[in-house]
Amino acid sequence: MFRYAEPRVVKYAYDQRQAIELIQGLGYARDSDAMFRDASGQPLKVELRATPGHELSTKSTLVAADMWQAVGVAVDTVMIPPALNNDAEYRQTRTGFEVAGMKFDLNRFTTSQVPTAENRFTGSNRSRYMNPAMDDLADRFYVTIPEAERGEIAAQAYHLISDQVVMINFFYEAQQGVRANRLVNVTSTSPVGWNAHEWDIATH
Repeated sequence: MFRYAEPRVVKYAYDQRQAIELIQGLGYARDSDAMFRDASGQPLKVELRATPGHELSTKSTLVAADMWQAVGVAVDTVMIPPALNNDAEYRQTRTGFEVAGMKFDLNRFTTSQVPTAENRFTGSNRSRYMNPAMDDLADRFYVTIPEAERGEIAAQAYHLISDQVVMINFFYEAQQGVRANRLVNVTSTSPVGWNAHEWDIATH
């Protein structure tokens, strides 16, 4: 779906000056230390969580924190303790941001997947984004077969996600693999090898 969606994705330049102006427009002012504070002198601070133990996640978190602080926003960096890593309520009730890897799945942005106390915080919509328009697009995407029609729905969905800044992508992580030409039924779906019982050797 990339070739359909990419032209409609809203892109944002890395522009520190514009970021500073936008924050000032919200009523914050930079102090002598170049950090933003509100009218009462309280610093503008965000929480930024990350799961430890994954090198890319840790490094991405530090880079994101540096970006915030470079424009004057204080960052409370939280490396999630191992004891709380599988605590669904803790993971899903953060007050700020989280750096995380994710697979692109429109269901992750639907209302039905919002984690709540009622569903024991098991929903996959970690941003808690709720929009009837997105719910409709996701429902249509998964029942539409013709590629061009499906691509148009994907384009609308990712335009909405990027326009409303539901998430910000840092980079795409590619996976490489090699296989013999005669090996058949191997899929690229992660984890590699999940269907090894279906692999076979072509006879010609």
